[in-house]
Amino acid sequence: MTGLSEYTLRYYERLGLIDDVQRDASGHRRYSNKDVEWLIFLATFREMGMSIQEMLKFAGMKRSGLHAAPDRKAFLEAYRAKLSDEVRDRANVIELIDWKLHILDQKIASGSPEPLEDTFQYLIQWRESHRHR
Repeated sequence: MTGLSEYTLRYYERLGLIDDVQRDASGHRRYSNKDVEWLIFLATFREMGMSIQEMLKFAGMKRSGLHAAPDRKAFLEAYRAKLSDEVRDRANVIELIDWKLHILDQKIASGSPEPLEDTFQYLIQWRESHRHR
């Protein structure tokens, strides 16, 4: 349901990312809907590249209750901005790869291994324009 392995669930429990999971009579863990919701958030945080330390910080704010909601909001806004920057940076790299693929298509079509005249200049301009974004 959460996509997390049993090992990861136990690890998160040991770290204190998961609070007081209920157990049945035989000692098996029984996750409530609220627990599963939190586990899905944790799994998503990890998929986004959030560190365990950052997750622990957020979990601590969550435990602090409603008065910490503005801090949680600020934390998530900052993390969202960081992810947006990473997405933009990756899009820039994809743009460069697309350009290089275009150059390679031209070389293949022309049968010439020689670099095209504007290749170097384009690359320098591209690098400069993306350095300041």
